[in-house]
Amino acid sequence: KLQFLYFIVAMKTWEEYYPEDKTNGFGFVTKEKEEFRKYFFETGRPETTGGRLMTTVVRRDKGIRSVDWNCEGRYYASGTKDGYLVVQDLAKMLERGRTVVFEVAASDDRHGLEVSNVRWHPHDPSIVATVAGEKLKIWDIRQKSSEACIASADFRTAEGKSAGHGLNLRWHPTAQQVYVGTSDDWMMVYSFNMDSKKFDLLTTYKFNYVVNEFDIDPSGGTLIACNETGAIDTFSLPSKTSGTPGISQQSKKTSMQCHSVSVFSIDVDPQGRFFAIGSADSIVSFMTLRFESMGCFSVCRDEIRSITFSHDGELTCVASKNELYIVHTMTQKIVSKLPELPPGENYYAARWHPKRYVLLYCTDSDHDSGNVYFWVPNAEAKEIRESNN
Repeated sequence: KLQFLYFIVAMKTWEEYYPEDKTNGFGFVTKEKEEFRKYFFETGRPETTGGRLMTTVVRRDKGIRSVDWNCEGRYYASGTKDGYLVVQDLAKMLERGRTVVFEVAASDDRHGLEVSNVRWHPHDPSIVATVAGEKLKIWDIRQKSSEACIASADFRTAEGKSAGHGLNLRWHPTAQQVYVGTSDDWMMVYSFNMDSKKFDLLTTYKFNYVVNEFDIDPSGGTLIACNETGAIDTFSLPSKTSGTPGISQQSKKTSMQCHSVSVFSIDVDPQGRFFAIGSADSIVSFMTLRFESMGCFSVCRDEIRSITFSHDGELTCVASKNELYIVHTMTQKIVSKLPELPPGENYYAARWHPKRYVLLYCTDSDHDSGNVYFWVPNAEAKEIRESNN
């Protein structure tokens, strides 16, 4: 009786939060909506303040470095410390079977080092980019793994010297350029042509300091980089490539000192209104794209490893090594705090679903193992969010 009552309450929560539509907002049509509900609200899932922790979707013997959703929100990818790119299908969770639809292992010569970043194509749900070691690669998950790498590029300067290992990765919103930040503080800008399956190195730019992360606003007009000095630098970007270099000293617009210590993470609101940065002093700052302050707050005790906005920018996920909070963006009020991880396991990166309030996040541990989890808000989170609007 208790289990039945628990399930009825869960279904009620789903109806309140996800109104009826043909695809449930997840990019696929579910014939058995009851099964979908039952999977995500299965008895025994731990409850959190403002939400519910769903199933663990990936377990690896090594840590997981990056996660991302494709543009439709059906597939999610993870890049692991032991060199795997793993793509899973959300729809196949309904079958309780194997959810992995594509995987490239470390033993494959195409991918021999840690996959430090994974990013899906902005418009094509089957194309995903990775950086591993000194290689940028584009994968088509519709192909066999042995034939799926449709393009690759080495991180080399114009003089042919190594630019270091790839760390950060972003597609330009037009999907005509790919930007990579390396361990030697180079920004590598490539043009990519889907028809010819070919990369062309447009330009390289050497920073005089450590760049921890960067992001591009949805219009594609501005790149924002955060660095070890506590400052952010902004660069003007062309709306189309047409052979024009994507970043240079001439395209640099502003440099602003935001923190007294290193800024580790950044994310731009998908609606293009504002961005957030997280620093080593555990402070998160919100700013408009006109660089007007929207306020700052501190909820974590350690450096901010990851920041990510929900699809509508209403919610912000803030993660440090040991803590992960969901915050209402405009008021900076805490909506939810996720449960503490097992000893030795640490939060690493997080990404919101492109259409729904579903958070995908990954962990690593002191023992090198890693997991990927889902979290969804409950009716309490919905009430808090609406009361703050």
